Amino acid sequence: MARAIVKEEGPAALTLIRLAERAGVTKPITYRHFRTREALLVALYREFDDRQTEAMRSALSDGVQSAQMMASIVAAAYVDCTIAAGVEIGWLIGALQTTPELQAFLEECRERHHEVLKQALAPYTKGAVARTSTTAVLGAADALSAAAAMGAVDREAAIECLRRVILTMIPARSEATDQMICSV
Repeated sequence: MARAIVKEEGPAALTLIRLAERAGVTKPITYRHFRTREALLVALYREFDDRQTEAMRSALSDGVQSAQMMASIVAAAYVDCTIAAGVEIGWLIGALQTTPELQAFLEECRERHHEVLKQALAPYTKGAVARTSTTAVLGAADALSAAAAMGAVDREAAIECLRRVILTMIPARSEATDQMICSV
């Protein structure tokens, strides 16, 4: 019900009272379950974040045979999960940036994505994955996924572009040395 309210009316309309009305339950039930609007926002985003993180981990656990395959798997999982969540996930992220506590929660979620990316990249980078690399990938992933969810770019084009961004984070081989893009 909460997702439907956000989708139909935007995150500003999502209150515990409105949720109780739409769900056909008494107000105390929603207050007992969520306590605050902020807790409700966190629960909504956590569900999305858990789904996205698990989709990437699950896809990667099926035996990745090359860097290209890994990049394709990560890109598709990230974009597809955002498309499935719809444009309202961007609205929800905006609502979660309104207080320091909610921002800290978002950062905690973001940290999980950094770790998943580090694990995915590690076999191809001799374990050395710079924070700037995962930050670059996540920034591109967020932008491309949001654009695909809004229909501004084609799903396949978003996945291919993100795949290429991921691959740029893997060291380029040369005879003399291995170099990592964004290693500072």
